[in-house]
Amino acid sequence: MNKKLVCVGLISMCSLLALSGCFAPILIAGVAGAGTASVAGSSLPVSTQVSDTSIKTKIISILNNMNSQLEYQSNVEVTVFNGIVLLLGQVPDQQIRSSIATQTSEIKGVKLVYNQLTVGPKASLGTYTNDTWITTKVKTSMVGQVDPLHFKVVTQKAVVYLLGNITKQEGETAVQVAKQIPGVKKVIPVFSYIAAPAQSQTANAPIQNTNSAQSSSSPSPSANNDGVGSDASD
Repeated sequence: MNKKLVCVGLISMCSLLALSGCFAPILIAGVAGAGTASVAGSSLPVSTQVSDTSIKTKIISILNNMNSQLEYQSNVEVTVFNGIVLLLGQVPDQQIRSSIATQTSEIKGVKLVYNQLTVGPKASLGTYTNDTWITTKVKTSMVGQVDPLHFKVVTQKAVVYLLGNITKQEGETAVQVAKQIPGVKKVIPVFSYIAAPAQSQTANAPIQNTNSAQSSSSPSPSANNDGVGSDASD
């Protein structure tokens, strides 16, 4: 079975990687080389967290097997949330970049691969430090607006990635919170939407008289379809 390959350019240096076979689609985009900083939530079911950890371990194994090609020349950050893989960092050439994404997409349990790896030199310590500050600021600013544990925040060269399995309202609020942080250049949501919790009914239950031929009922709320967010830049 062939799965559709999704390719979108978010900033620059975007190229198409043609793939076919039984593996997850890959979303490819070029982002200027930088270090990354992430903060993870823990709202997912334990079974999902275990699966995500297993996926990440397998990706790291792939990178270790490419050690001779990557050593001293790369900086690869792997983020896995609810089966969605985000690859960030820098690698020495396009062939390695494509190879990492392809092998990652073949791992069981991977739903989608966002390939944000770029070809270029490793990021500076100063860039990484700034990204870490932005990530921390985004998470702390979420408090009182949304539940920070519902999101994983990753930053690369002031571009903030938000991953979460949340309601649409939570996602929109989180994006706005991140956009307000000084120094943030762009916010990219990678969301799977769930239905909002049903509101409690304050009205009394309907009464059906024995001599009535009709009964009244309220329709159940419809759930939102799951989906992955798109670029939320200004």
